[in-house]
Amino acid sequence: MTDWPEQEKRTRKKEPAWTFIDELQKPVHQQKPAFWQPRPARSGELSLTGGLALHQAFADPAGVLETAWADFARFCSVLDLNGQNGEPTDPLELRQAETDGPEAFRLRVGPDGIQLEAADTEGIRRGIVQLEDLILAAGAPVLPLGTTEKQPFVRTRLSRCFFGPIKRPPMNRDELE
Repeated sequence: MTDWPEQEKRTRKKEPAWTFIDELQKPVHQQKPAFWQPRPARSGELSLTGGLALHQAFADPAGVLETAWADFARFCSVLDLNGQNGEPTDPLELRQAETDGPEAFRLRVGPDGIQLEAADTEGIRRGIVQLEDLILAAGAPVLPLGTTEKQPFVRTRLSRCFFGPIKRPPMNRDELE
C-alpha cells in the first residue's frame, strides 16, 4: 500500500504562481487614463498645465512620506504635470496645521495655487491621495476651486493578514481573539 502523504505529493497539482504579488509591486500610475483630455480651465477651476511645483513646509524627519512623494511624482509625470522642461509653475504648498484630529487634512484650491494642511504625516498622505483623486475626477489638468476637509470616519481600525492563522494548527487560535 502506498503511503498517503507520498501519493498526495505526486498527484497534487502545483499551486499557480501568485501573480497578484507581481501586480502589487507595480507602480499605481503607469499610463494616462483613457478618459484624460487636456483642456483649458473653465470658470471656477485652477489650471495645472504649468505643472505642480511642490513647496514643502511639512517636517518629515523620519522619511515616512518618501513613498507618498515618489507616488505623487510618478502621478505628475504620467499626467504631464511636471511643467515645461521640468520647471513647474503652479504652487502646491504642504504645511503643518491644526486639524480635527489624527489623519485629518485640509485641501484648499484657489486661483493662485493649492495648499494642503495636516497635523501629521498620515493627514498629508491622505491629502495627497485626495488631490490625485480630484485631478483624475476632473479628467484634465484642472482642479475645481474650493476647500476639502476630511477626517477619518473610523477611529480604530483592525486588520489582519489574509494568510494569518485562523483556528489552524499549530496554535489553533485566531490572532484577533
